[in-house]
Amino acid sequence: MPSPLRDLLAASGLPESVGPYFRAAREPLPLTGYATEAGLPQPFGEVRGFWYLGDDRGAQICCAPEGEVVSTSCAGTHPTRLVNTTVRTWLACLAELGRLLQDLPSDPVGRDAVAAVAQFQERLTALDPEAMADEEHWWPLVTDDLRLTSSVDSSGIFEFRTATGAERTVSGYTVPGQGHALRRLGGELLKRGIAPERVTRAHADLEPCALPGCYCAEWLATTFPGAEVSYSFGYGPGAADREAGIRELVAFIEDEDEGDEEESKE
Repeated sequence: MPSPLRDLLAASGLPESVGPYFRAAREPLPLTGYATEAGLPQPFGEVRGFWYLGDDRGAQICCAPEGEVVSTSCAGTHPTRLVNTTVRTWLACLAELGRLLQDLPSDPVGRDAVAAVAQFQERLTALDPEAMADEEHWWPLVTDDLRLTSSVDSSGIFEFRTATGAERTVSGYTVPGQGHALRRLGGELLKRGIAPERVTRAHADLEPCALPGCYCAEWLATTFPGAEVSYSFGYGPGAADREAGIRELVAFIEDEDEGDEEESKE
């Protein structure tokens, strides 16, 4: 391990996890060694020189030889993205994220939550302007998703068969900082012992994502390969697409509320 990285981690340590956005490796190791250990394809090109620090539930979080922190993929399924320009600023940004996630659960959707995310984004920009300079960098993807999902309730539903063949459904909401609806619900089904092959359908207000901490589309396809997956409003791949999908969802909810008010008057 490069001595500056070793010394910094020895002094500061790594958080074991930060919400769904980071899970620390047992110990940092070369990405090639991690790929062998995890049974993943060997990385190629410049990625081979990276040191593996942990993951974000889909991509590997690594330290590059020049000292910046990046997210990448051994199999090449996800692009290599800048996370932070130094390990020190990365640790500071993770600490800020941890504080935000502690504050959000009491009121995860609404104006206060949106304001808290905006302030968090400002602090990240002050800590590492380069990391926040491109909407396709890692942190802007995280903050954009937190901002949008904090602005409106979005739900999902699973259909599955019980061991006796009876059809059942389970539904729930996205919780900003804890996961999108289908990722959260699917995880609960697995914890309850529902075999993946018994899940027949999954539907969400928002399109399953390809964002750090969730990677819903990929996870659903690999975890429930026999399930039909559908959604009502787009949520990707670009920032403008996600913004448009949220606007459409908000308009739909407002129309539904107006319709309910008219019916109650009658």
